[in-house]
Formats: sequence, structure tokens, C-alpha cells
Amino acid sequence: MITKLPKYLNSETNSFEPDFSTINLEKWAVKGYQMNEDNESYTVELEWISAIPFSITPSQGRMMLLQMGLLSRVKEAVENSTDEALTIFWEYALSWDRDNEHIAAMAGMLDMSEYQTDNFFIEAKKI
Repeated sequence: MITKLPKYLNSETNSFEPDFSTINLEKWAVKGYQMNEDNESYTVELEWISAIPFSITPSQGRMMLLQMGLLSRVKEAVENSTDEALTIFWEYALSWDRDNEHIAAMAGMLDMSEYQTDNFFIEAKKI
């Protein structure tokens, strides 16, 4: 995955580097990075290294929600949401990626912790 991160002044080395504070480095490995032309940000290449599946199919996700007795609750919440992007994601996404903002929103609707969401992906991948 390629992402853009702001620069950060590392006080220990007195040098600039990407600000990795928004990246879970237990799940992602940094393969490389390069300063962008704006001199304010970096383009960073990341690789998923977690044992937690990065991606599941929407079918796997919905079947897991059904097994958990939560499918109707999520469907209703998405239908009543004012977030059109979430509705489009729910209806048309080809994959559910663990780091997707809409997955985080749906997990929030269910009051699922990071740990519970990780376990959801692990179990859904088995379907």
C-alpha cells in the first residue's frame, strides 16, 4: 500500500522523517519512503504483516454478521445513515479491507473494539 504522511522532526536524531503516529506498526511494515516535492510530506510504501487478514469479501463479512446476529442491525444503521459513501461502500464494495474508514464506522455502530474487529476478520476469513 502506498500512502502519504506528513513530515515529523525526530528530536532524537534531529532529522525529518515521516510521521508514523497514524500507522499501526504492529500490522504494517515500512518498505520505504521518499520526501515529496512539497517538502512537507512523504510518500510511504507499507506492507501488511499482521496475522489478521487484511481483506475479506463482503459476502464473508455479511455471513459473519449473520452468524453473530448483527446483520439486520448493520443493514438498518447503514440505511439510516446520512453518509452516502458508507451506503455505497456497503452496497458495492468488492472487498472489505481492515484499514478502511467504512469498516471502522460499521465497527463503531456495533461498539466493537479493535480487538473484536480483528477477531471478526479472522473468523470471517474462514467462511
